[in-house]
Amino acid sequence: TLTTLAATGQDHFHELFQPLTPGFVHVPANDIQALKDCVASHKVAGILMEVVQGEGGV
Repeated sequence: TLTTLAATGQDHFHELFQPLTPGFVHVPANDIQALKDCVASHKVAGILMEVVQGEGGV
């Protein structure tokens, strides 16, 4: 559960659960170039995407 909190990009969830599991990098939604740049500059073990944004009211 604590590792999934580190994976979320929502900072208000991070505040109460420090220290978070290290190693997660977040990129802005819908920014393909930022994703490409991130993959090019990090050792990537996996990519987690929220295809349907549940926090958006779906």
